[in-house]
Amino acid sequence: MPSWMNRLARHYRAALLRFPDKQQLILFDIDGTIVDSRESVRALLQAYDRTHATAYFTGLTANAVTVTEDHLQPLLADVGVPAALHSAIQEWCSAHRWSAEAALASHRPYTGVLEVIRWFQLQPRTSVGLNTARDETLRETTLRSLNAIGREFKVRFSSELLHMNPGGWEEEIQRSKAAAIDSFGDRGYHVFAMIDNEPENLRAVAREHPEETLLLLHVDTIFRTRRTRLPPEAVSGTGYRLADIVRTRRDLPRHITFVWHGVNGPATLRQFLASGIAWGEVDIRSGPGGEIVCDRESDGAGTLVFQDALAAVRGAGRFLRIELRDGGRLADRCIDALHAAGCRDKDLWFHCDPEVTGAGAIGDLGEAFPGALIQVPGEAVARACGEGGDACEAVAAARELGARRLSFSYMTPNLGATLDFLDRCGMTADIRRETELDDFLRSVLLMPASVASDFRFPPGWDFSGKEE
Repeated sequence: MPSWMNRLARHYRAALLRFPDKQQLILFDIDGTIVDSRESVRALLQAYDRTHATAYFTGLTANAVTVTEDHLQPLLADVGVPAALHSAIQEWCSAHRWSAEAALASHRPYTGVLEVIRWFQLQPRTSVGLNTARDETLRETTLRSLNAIGREFKVRFSSELLHMNPGGWEEEIQRSKAAAIDSFGDRGYHVFAMIDNEPENLRAVAREHPEETLLLLHVDTIFRTRRTRLPPEAVSGTGYRLADIVRTRRDLPRHITFVWHGVNGPATLRQFLASGIAWGEVDIRSGPGGEIVCDRESDGAGTLVFQDALAAVRGAGRFLRIELRDGGRLADRCIDALHAAGCRDKDLWFHCDPEVTGAGAIGDLGEAFPGALIQVPGEAVARACGEGGDACEAVAAARELGARRLSFSYMTPNLGATLDFLDRCGMTADIRRETELDDFLRSVLLMPASVASDFRFPPGWDFSGKEE
């Protein structure tokens, strides 16, 4: 059965075809839809502890929260709060649930939601808006907290696309939610979908906007109103998975270079050559007989000779990214082999770790092939960006080696901010060896210059080659 994200993807593509002259807009609620409401409840109760010098909620975790802020009694009983205090705690939390402090504490997004938002923000003729029950007085605080959690994913929300409740705290929420559709429509947007966790909100929107061009999506997290209040046309689901929206290579940015990594044996070479990928990555080292072999492991004899891989790839009109895994004379032998094969500078791409090859070998490659692309590991720049060090000096050191691209793992801390910094420096970035589809898609959303993977993805993705 298609997931709710599949339904969203199909509906979105239909909207693009049906309204080719309109700017498409998808609306997200915030609390319980983007940010985890369980974290909000936990933060609110721990704020109660701090204010009243109690310790009822010190060890409370988000996973233990199964209720909303306005129905806390079952949770209070579970954690052992005296029954005589339940009403007072509920009243305090109801009065403070929309405070600036509570809004800033709502800083943990649901898994996958920011990746989905980022993908929509990258699409042509498409915007992402927010439709929240929060009061207008929290506009600045809301944007500050959401943009803080979105920074690592390169997600940014704007005030122009934030619809807040003009009626005041807890007043006319359903009317405000429905009015947002008209408000954005009056400004030229076609709202093709709205995602909310509250059934009553979706019911109100369905009543005011019954048109089939508006897809209503219910995210099944925790909510106050009864599930039976969901309109029949709403599609309910749990979990945001980008892979359910992005189904083929055609859905990915066109400017990113994809690299098939680990082309180190005959079988992988055949798979790469049968795929739609232009670049393959080989790891080369000196073999036991002095030949160059494709092998990541230092104790392996290698099953693919570098010159054979080079001939096969060039014969198929493809290209190699070459990672040097040894120092010594490996760079000289590689240069000789590439010259013998008649390789052009623009068809060459090297990955070198100066701690492995030595800086001299990188210089030799650059001198032999001045137009080739050389990349080196970028962890020093990422550390400097995350720790307040001199990232400019780290970039300058890489350029001094001859590098025009820095390489990272997707798990590199502070990666989004690091890539933003490199954009400002005019240095490109590569994200390497993402073998899982979800990690690969997250890497793509950061918009590096290149992403490497083995592309063993589900059917429907035309990356994968089939060995004959």
